[in-house]
Amino acid sequence: MTMVLIVLMMMLGCVVDGHPDMAMGDGERIQMGVLRKVDAGLCTRRVVRGDTVTVHHEGRLEDGTVFESSYPTREETDEVEDEEDEGEPVTFRVGEDEVIAGWNQGVLGMCVGEIRKLIIPPSLGYGEVGSKDKNVPERATLKVKLELLRFEAAAVAEESVPAGKCPFGYG
Repeated sequence: MTMVLIVLMMMLGCVVDGHPDMAMGDGERIQMGVLRKVDAGLCTRRVVRGDTVTVHHEGRLEDGTVFESSYPTREETDEVEDEEDEGEPVTFRVGEDEVIAGWNQGVLGMCVGEIRKLIIPPSLGYGEVGSKDKNVPERATLKVKLELLRFEAAAVAEESVPAGKCPFGYG
């Protein structure tokens, strides 16, 4: 099943392999597929390290349990006790350890409007201890969907990825 998923992800988009920015955390890499691709003509610039990005996300454990999501889960008229962060996208600077390493790898090379599915090994997620706050057990492999809503270019971009090119050598 895992091999089928990897082959499918390669056919749909890019699998992280060989990109210098991807080698973080003991040399482990995420696996990645593109769920929604942006037309090359609409993508004038891709995310690079140092950019500030805003994403919607949904995190699942291997068994499919959702442990975190920024997507709205209710109608505006529904009442909930704690509305903090519900439906609110996450903003972070790429490469600054503001999020787990798998997210930093996963957003590199994205275009606004693109949606990616990431498979993040424990060493690039919550590691040996997990996250009690998020109900993530120790040594958990994570399945994360990231949707790039917008980004601000860094004052000095480290490396530019041409529009229409997969930064990982597969497209």
